[in-house]
Amino acid sequence: MKRSIIIFTVSFFVSFCIAFLLSYTLSSIAFAGSQQTSSTTAGTIITNVRSYLQESTADTWSDAELLVWLNDGQIDIAARSRCLEGTADISLVASTHEYSIVSNYIDIVRVVYTDASGIEVGLVPSEVGGLGHNIKNIGTPRYWYQWGGKVGVYPIPSSVTTETITIYYTERPSDVASGDNIELPAHFDKALTLYVVGEALKKKFRYADSGSFKAEYLEELDRYRQDFNELRDK
Repeated sequence: MKRSIIIFTVSFFVSFCIAFLLSYTLSSIAFAGSQQTSSTTAGTIITNVRSYLQESTADTWSDAELLVWLNDGQIDIAARSRCLEGTADISLVASTHEYSIVSNYIDIVRVVYTDASGIEVGLVPSEVGGLGHNIKNIGTPRYWYQWGGKVGVYPIPSSVTTETITIYYTERPSDVASGDNIELPAHFDKALTLYVVGEALKKKFRYADSGSFKAEYLEELDRYRQDFNELRDK
């Protein structure tokens, strides 16, 4: 009986550790492909979309509404693939635990603290709910969280000289006009086209066809996630 309990306890502990490590690993995946943005214009993508829709000139679908779906698609691809990577350096201020994030971003991936000696330390991600009662504990920053467009660190330093944090984040692409270049890497041109076609077909209540294009769109994204080496936080 005791042996069975021990075996069960060990098995449960091992399973818990594996699940925790897997969830942490998957949550810290970053894009490892080229950051070179596409030289394709939004107008070219719209032309390609019309080829799928078999409507060479605007009739059922206007260029304006196709452009709206195109910009939605850029955000969706950036969020799913994390293909647009940015960094921001923030100088710490004494007795201050939250800092505004100026950049237009989707999500923060990592925060690195650099002390006055130039030593870099990756901070541990946390949540506002896990801060406890005394959020303004004094000391060297160990944790970070994001809330309301701000990034917070704690404990907070009582005095600073040149201490900084570097935020690694997924950028949010800006809306483009018809003559502007797509802001995503070039290898997502096809995926973006498929996304717009899928959205356009909903207007004609062709939900089955829309679902087929959306499925192909997701397969295209998955293919690049598999083809590129994925970077993971150490």
